[in-house]
Amino acid sequence: MISLDGKVLFSEEFKNKPTVVRDSRFFVQTAEGGWEMFDATEKPQKVGADYAHVSGFRNGVALVAEKGKPVSIIDTDGKTKKVLDKIEGKEVDGVRTFEKGYAVFMTVDSLFGVIDQSGDCVIKPEYCVMNNCGDGKFLAVNSKYRNDLKKGKKAKVKFTVLTTSGSTAFEFNADKYEDVRQMFSDGLLPICVKKDGKETWGIINDKGEEVVKPSLKIKNIGNICGDKFTYYNGEGWGLMNTKGETLIRAKYEFLYYDGDNMLVAIVKKDSDTFESKYVNEKDEQIGDETYVSATPFTMFDGEHAIVKPNDKIYSIITRDASVIAGLPDIVN
Repeated sequence: MISLDGKVLFSEEFKNKPTVVRDSRFFVQTAEGGWEMFDATEKPQKVGADYAHVSGFRNGVALVAEKGKPVSIIDTDGKTKKVLDKIEGKEVDGVRTFEKGYAVFMTVDSLFGVIDQSGDCVIKPEYCVMNNCGDGKFLAVNSKYRNDLKKGKKAKVKFTVLTTSGSTAFEFNADKYEDVRQMFSDGLLPICVKKDGKETWGIINDKGEEVVKPSLKIKNIGNICGDKFTYYNGEGWGLMNTKGETLIRAKYEFLYYDGDNMLVAIVKKDSDTFESKYVNEKDEQIGDETYVSATPFTMFDGEHAIVKPNDKIYSIITRDASVIAGLPDIVN
């Protein structure tokens, strides 16, 4: 394991690959298929109990389950903060990872609800479909539509957009759109309709209003940052704003946001070769280098990324594309 300054914390310590470190903790799977938690130090020490199931830490808490026991919320010392055996009087069957401070749980009768990081129920288990939290909102289907949903009767089903307090922001019929992205981002949600048998994409806001009308020139939408979004026109990926103005021509093999005013662009060099680079919203390259591959800065701490300048080396770079460590002997 290495730190983001390139220092090797330890090597040949575990037979199985450690998970990514979050809140100075990581997990390693045992030979028996369970999980153990360790602190991220040069001589990692085991923390907590043996677990059958684990999630990564978010804001100092993680979801775990010891063998034969219900899901619990623990802190970084491995101490149990709350046992999630029952919520709102219903037995819990599973809990998803915390996202944006909230976790979706499922009861034994396949109903979904939401808890906060303290384990308190903020949305009662009354839904047969529930997506994870995105921008403080959840896309859900009330359980009263379960039978119609199973039968594929979309015209009789309504999607509900819920806030983190459980209140309804708005509803829309399930047959209104051909497809809907799972989560809101910056108050916006990509939606898809069919025109002349072809899929076209647009965007609605958190009131259900169309801010980008579905268009034949938008065949897919990637991620959203403020009033800008990446889009696919059938030939390549580019950048557009909600006014419909093209900011970056759709010329990239793929393009995705990596924080404010930074994007990762992937260029196809030939049938088997791709290269990656970082650009700003004006399509100006950040740094002078291109890479065989590059991770998003948002994958780590927002300030560091791992790139592969060639087939023999990985490097850690900062947001201005400065190299702070080369890692020739660690990978491959």
